[in-house]
Amino acid sequence: MTAFTTPGFSTLDTIIWSPPGIDSTCLGCPSITVSPTQQTAYSVLVDLNSCRDEAFYTVFISKERPVYVPNAFSPNDDLTNDRLHVYGGDSVAEVKSFMVFNRWGESVFEHHNFEPAPRDFTFGWDGKLRGEFLNPGVFVWFAEILFTDGSTGIYKGDVTLIRNN
Repeated sequence: MTAFTTPGFSTLDTIIWSPPGIDSTCLGCPSITVSPTQQTAYSVLVDLNSCRDEAFYTVFISKERPVYVPNAFSPNDDLTNDRLHVYGGDSVAEVKSFMVFNRWGESVFEHHNFEPAPRDFTFGWDGKLRGEFLNPGVFVWFAEILFTDGSTGIYKGDVTLIRNN
């Protein structure tokens, strides 16, 4: 953000940015750099020969949380949709936990602390329990996601396991 001087004048007597302390290394600077993590309102007060003016700026932060888990997959070793993955955008730091349960609540898959697809396709459920292929059915999943701003989100849904042999 920049506070401009009035044409014909080389400097302003006073430049005060608010909220206080936003750029403590440059008191009276005509421009500042900010990196807020939440919506923040800023103002700049300028003075030249007791003539004052003030401008207001609001920085809006996009809190997009691009997390996606498909609602169906077909783990039949045809190299298409063989694993159920958690997909995440750039704001996803890691998948803290990803768990899949059958209709009786039995855990059929669990993995912790990994990067989401498409950055890493290593971790995903292959439709097996203890090395054995499970029958087609609907399963529920739960994921805890850590975002780059330090916040976490809980996601849950269901997935249909399809067999195309």
